[in-house]
Amino acid sequence: MQRLQHGRESKQHFATGRSLSFASAPDSPDTGHVGGVRCHAYEDVDWPDRMWRARNIRARCNGGQLTDASCNDGKIERFRVIAVWESSPVTTDDRFGVPYKLPALVLRYTQARPVPVRFRLPSWETALAGVSGESTRFLSDPGITAPSTQQQFAAYGDRLVSREAVIDTCESIDLADDEAVLAAFVLVMAWGSGTSNSRSLRNTRKALQDTKAAAAALRDSAIALRAIHHFDDPALADAHQGFYLPGVREAFFTKWFAFAGFVREREWQPLILDSRVRATLHKTLNVWLNHMSDSHNDPARYIAYLDAIHRWAAKLPQPMTSTRLEWIMFRHNGATV
Repeated sequence: MQRLQHGRESKQHFATGRSLSFASAPDSPDTGHVGGVRCHAYEDVDWPDRMWRARNIRARCNGGQLTDASCNDGKIERFRVIAVWESSPVTTDDRFGVPYKLPALVLRYTQARPVPVRFRLPSWETALAGVSGESTRFLSDPGITAPSTQQQFAAYGDRLVSREAVIDTCESIDLADDEAVLAAFVLVMAWGSGTSNSRSLRNTRKALQDTKAAAAALRDSAIALRAIHHFDDPALADAHQGFYLPGVREAFFTKWFAFAGFVREREWQPLILDSRVRATLHKTLNVWLNHMSDSHNDPARYIAYLDAIHRWAAKLPQPMTSTRLEWIMFRHNGATV
């Protein structure tokens, strides 16, 4: 299936040189298929502050130029076509089609950006005081984290760390250095926990009871993930299936995957799959990983999730990356659109 072009104005040009029209599909009020063309369209009212979904839209183009659009309520004066794809005949695997609410969800976060995560340094130092080595050293490193900018939090020893700083740290460590690997893991756990998940303190201590085994598991997964060129490589399922640290389940070990397995300029990246992302998939988008995977097990569901996010990111208005789309889903946390 070939993506044609994203429209932005009522006079936007399309790569197809013939008329196109579509009406709403029963299960997707803003989506339709006619002659192998699939469209998502929205009426543009006080864009982008308000967006009304136009139902039963009919759009026409002449010589490749979109000239007219109307819906059941009359002519649409201004609208944006969110995405257009063409195939003849339509052969898309419906399991990985862009959910019809996803374009609206993404537009809601057009101006939003991730902010640094605040964590409480003394709590981590206390929780991991008995762990051999300097497992919390990156948490206080001024080149990686910074004091909270809010005095009431800085007084408690709170610090801030950005996603980019965690990625840079995981990229820069020597994977042969056990202490550096463990310190990077603690940094990932602190970033993923913030100040609201005290269980992570206990679970991280539990994970590091055997520091040699923990360093080996973390190092082996990072090496494996960095060597994978595409997520359909069986090594990815093996890395997911084989990862084990006491107290660290998928919501957090995929955070380690996302940071320690990150490779710049690669066509895919490992992503975080936690309860907030799942809530958006299920509650907001009505997407279920069991329906997208060929096998109903955790590695298969994770790979189906990666496949879907990367496909969707490529089809949405650009620029869009799989990592940003994952963050949007995390931020939205299953709310309605």
